[in-house]
Amino acid sequence: MKNQIIGHVDRLYPGLVVRDREAAERLKPMFRDMWTMETPRRLLELCPNPYQLRQQTADSLYQQFRVAGYWMNRPYADRILVAAQALCLPNPELVAVRTAMLQQDLGTLAIAEEQVTETEAEMVSYLDETWGFWLRPTGVDPARLACLVATVGDISHYESARQLFGRSGLHVGCNDSGTRQQRGQGRHIIKPGDRHLRRQLMRFTFSMLARYPALRAYKAHCQQRGLSQIAARIAVARKLTGIIFSLATRSLPFDPQRLV
Repeated sequence: MKNQIIGHVDRLYPGLVVRDREAAERLKPMFRDMWTMETPRRLLELCPNPYQLRQQTADSLYQQFRVAGYWMNRPYADRILVAAQALCLPNPELVAVRTAMLQQDLGTLAIAEEQVTETEAEMVSYLDETWGFWLRPTGVDPARLACLVATVGDISHYESARQLFGRSGLHVGCNDSGTRQQRGQGRHIIKPGDRHLRRQLMRFTFSMLARYPALRAYKAHCQQRGLSQIAARIAVARKLTGIIFSLATRSLPFDPQRLV
C-alpha cells in the first residue's frame, strides 16, 4: 500500500519526495521520506491535487493546516509553495485519476494503521500474562516485546537457548575450503529458519543495543576479534537469546548486570 502511494506521489508531485539518498543529495527535494515525516502525508491529505496547491498562498495553506489540527507556520508554508512552484505539473487528466486513487489509498492506509494500533494495544494488554513480563524492565517498547513473545510462543517448547536461536536461522554463511578458512566472516547471513522470529529477534537486538552500552561494547569486542559488523550483531542476538531463555524459564526479571 505504501509503495502504491509513493507511485501516486511520484506522478502527481514529481520530485517533491525523493527517497534515494544519493539522488536526494543531488536534487535537494522538499521531503526525504513520507513515512518518517508527518508534513508530506498531511500535505497530500489536504492538497492531493498539485494544481490546487499552486493556487494556494502561504497564509491560506497555513490556515488549512491549522483548521485540520496540524502544525504549520507561515515560513514553512511558503517554503512548501516555492518547492511546489518548481515542480513540473503532470497532465490534468492524469491528475484527476491519480488524485482519486491517492485519496482512496490514503484512506485505506489510515484504516490499516488504526487496526494495527488496536491489535498492538491488545497484544500489550496480554504481555504481563506471558513470560514477556520478565522483559519489561529492559525498557524496550512493549509492542515490540509483545511481537517477540508472540513469535517465540510457549518457551517450554524449547529445550535450550541454542534450540531457540537455531530456529531463527541467524547464521553467517560459510564458504570455506581446504585451503581457505574464513569461518563465514564478512559474508551475509543465510536465510533458513523462521524469518518472522529472525526479524523480531533482530529488532529486539537493535533496541537493546541502543539502550545498553555493555552490549555495544560486546559488539565492538566481537568486531575487534575479526567478525564483520553483521556477524557481530548476530553474536549480540545470540547472547540476548540466552538471556531471554534464562529469564523466561526461571521467571526472573531482567537485570542489566547480566549483560556484563
